[in-house]
Amino acid sequence: MKLIFFVSIISIAACAELSDLEHWTNFKTTFNKTYGQSKEEIKRYSIFQNNLRKIEDHNKKFLNGETTWEMGITRFADWSEEEFFKHGKGLNSKKIIKASSKAVTDIVDEWGFCIQLRDEINEPKRNIKLADDEYDYDDSLVDFPESVDWRTKGFVLPPRDMGEREEHYAYSIAAALESRRADQNGILEYLSPQFLIDCSPGNSFGSTFTLIFHKGIPQEDRYPLIEGKGECKYLNDTSCIAYSYVHPEETVGTIVRGYNPLAAEIDGGDLQLYKSGIIDDSNCKNGIRKDWSAVIVGTGVENGTPYWIFKNSWGTSWGEEGYFRLIRKKEACGVSSNACAADIVDPWI
Repeated sequence: MKLIFFVSIISIAACAELSDLEHWTNFKTTFNKTYGQSKEEIKRYSIFQNNLRKIEDHNKKFLNGETTWEMGITRFADWSEEEFFKHGKGLNSKKIIKASSKAVTDIVDEWGFCIQLRDEINEPKRNIKLADDEYDYDDSLVDFPESVDWRTKGFVLPPRDMGEREEHYAYSIAAALESRRADQNGILEYLSPQFLIDCSPGNSFGSTFTLIFHKGIPQEDRYPLIEGKGECKYLNDTSCIAYSYVHPEETVGTIVRGYNPLAAEIDGGDLQLYKSGIIDDSNCKNGIRKDWSAVIVGTGVENGTPYWIFKNSWGTSWGEEGYFRLIRKKEACGVSSNACAADIVDPWI
């Protein structure tokens, strides 16, 4: 038998020794995993064993203080690294993908509920330029606390669980706008990622924010989640936005610490087996391994190490109750390469 280290950031103690087969049985039960053929299960078990060895080796380093985060068994523990990296891949950053069923020009030309509010939406607020533009904020003009957690302010809903779906861009954008809307208009309720999945022409930050700029985003109870992609339906009482790309990392920090959470694209390659702690940038130095989007909901410092708090979309049983932390002040894993701030306008309020 081999010892698998499951260490808590509180107790830093190992769990009882289990065999690979016992771990595998528990894994299948916990995550409701079934395999249609014995050949497929044999393949998945082999991958699972490889990931157990990776967890063991990494957590030995964690126990020795050589790294600031620990690994554990997640729902992706039966996936190879290559499979995980390909999952959700294809976000085209700020570019709009026009080779789609509905081009952005079609969205603009059709009835645009938010267009009538353009003057109001584009009005600068809190000294932040908003108009689908990149913006550099002068961080020296403000003095915000080093540690801020928007969850404690009542502006963050519990993380959704998108399962093994790939449309992380939709979930992160909806979640970021939920928090901004709660801060700005006092309304905290889920907005619809399904609307973004059904109607965004390019499955990217750029095309999705453009969609919301022209069409708004409805509440989730009016446009509920379904399996897969459905027929796009436009509703007429949606939340409209203005948005701006934010850079560099200091500017992202200013927005998060002083104004509101925001959606960001990062290299999510370390999330496959993440359990807790502060992810460093050691594995993010050779280009993007995995496109991923999440919501920055706060900042903090632990044992002298500054970090971002990210809200993910894999439910509350993953990571740190649905969240993960990433080292800050190092531009780690592309944190400011594609971060978006937005303002909300609810026309019916």
